[in-house]
Amino acid sequence: MAKNRSKDAARKSTKKVRDPEGKKGRPKGTRNEKVVHVAEANDSSTTPASIQILLGAFFFLTGIATRPFISLWNDSPVTNRKLFAETPLSQPDGTNAFDVPIVEGRSGNGEVSTGSLPNFFACDDTKLSKFLHAAPQRGMHVVCLGNDTPEDVFLRLFRGAYNDTEREPPVKTKSVWRNIRTRLETNLSLPPSGPLQQPWAIFTPEGDRLVGADDDIVDEEIVTKSLLRSGMLIVMEGGTWIWPGVRVGFKRTVHLDWAMKGHDSDRQTATIETLSLRPLVVSVKGFISTDECKEIQNLAKPTLQYSGVSLMDHDKGKPASNWRTSQSTFLPAGRDTTMQNIERRTASLTRIPKNHQEHVQVLRYGNGEKYDAHHDYFNPEMYKNDKHTMMQIQNGKRNRVATVFWYLSDVEKGGETIFPRAGGAPHPRDFSDCSRGLKVKPEEGKVIIFYSLDATGKLDPLSLHGACKVEEGVKWAANKWVWNAPRNYVSAD
Repeated sequence: MAKNRSKDAARKSTKKVRDPEGKKGRPKGTRNEKVVHVAEANDSSTTPASIQILLGAFFFLTGIATRPFISLWNDSPVTNRKLFAETPLSQPDGTNAFDVPIVEGRSGNGEVSTGSLPNFFACDDTKLSKFLHAAPQRGMHVVCLGNDTPEDVFLRLFRGAYNDTEREPPVKTKSVWRNIRTRLETNLSLPPSGPLQQPWAIFTPEGDRLVGADDDIVDEEIVTKSLLRSGMLIVMEGGTWIWPGVRVGFKRTVHLDWAMKGHDSDRQTATIETLSLRPLVVSVKGFISTDECKEIQNLAKPTLQYSGVSLMDHDKGKPASNWRTSQSTFLPAGRDTTMQNIERRTASLTRIPKNHQEHVQVLRYGNGEKYDAHHDYFNPEMYKNDKHTMMQIQNGKRNRVATVFWYLSDVEKGGETIFPRAGGAPHPRDFSDCSRGLKVKPEEGKVIIFYSLDATGKLDPLSLHGACKVEEGVKWAANKWVWNAPRNYVSAD
């Protein structure tokens, strides 16, 4: 019996230690048990395994785990250090083992309150207030990074870009991309890319893409430095940037590349204002000039034709005029400087590469003309018998993610863009009904962006929209459809 005990003690063993905080204290997507590999008992350079376990249990149960103890643990050559290094413990005074305060969620006046983060976190209240929402957003996450040593990094995670009152404490990991990636995938439950799922991606708060799940990483150090330099990360499960709405009426100023490379033009700014969160609709001021509106009309006039529609399986054989009575044309940029600038500016506004765009579509609605409510995405369930469409959308993996829509003229009466399901309203019985929903009045130079996919890359049925009948005057408009993957319409240059 003694021989067997000695043999077992000399052998590396694996013990399961219960998380004393239970489900509430652990990040979602993780198990309630963590495996701790105990060092060999005959290694004189380490604390005996039994003492380590007793000390760990003591500090867990008493809630007095302190930084010196963690340092002592990390200095020993224990095979797996995740138990203490990545699971901070909540304390009665509102702090955890890394002295990071548990942040309150909502202030008494109803505004989002982010509380205070330690000095080594790059996020502050002002930055967070531009991205956190009062309710979780599917597929969109905010991550704050901070490091008080070059070797380690703390991650404060805001799952669903949500300002939760029961916010998870930060986790600590090594300042290496593969470690950071593992923590994000585990704690945020990021989906793997697949036949119907675009790879997730990480962006700066300005919408600049840093790295994606399927990127070929040549130098991990460069990736790590870019993440730490940003300090605040926005993770999109669908892999495509979507401007966070935050709340109705929220405004942000963004920089635009106004003209093509090689042309003398300063970078301009535009103001984005949230009109709706469900579906996500924003208005944009400062995107297009009056002269450009007139020029696009003139370019389109010679080739205008009555518009067609992509017919679903159950609508085959029906005339497009059943739903749409406008005229339209597509304008490839070619060598036209104005159209080239519009393409570049659209990419800059959406933060989505230029080669994800279709050509500009120009629309003219005369008196009494309209377009009944419809979706801009292609629902694979509705096109199963249309091989061409199914090939275009890769059976649902690829689709239109955003519509950038600009009004080229004022309209005396009618002609509004309507979103009948705004706020989560049910399907309308009459798709030509313009009596209820979010309505955007046409005004020359006004621009809106509405998103057909959510941040997960899934279809958003609430993005149903239509063009109300023009009652007086003529409505000129144009749009860019932007996809979640490259297309063959517009070059990347």
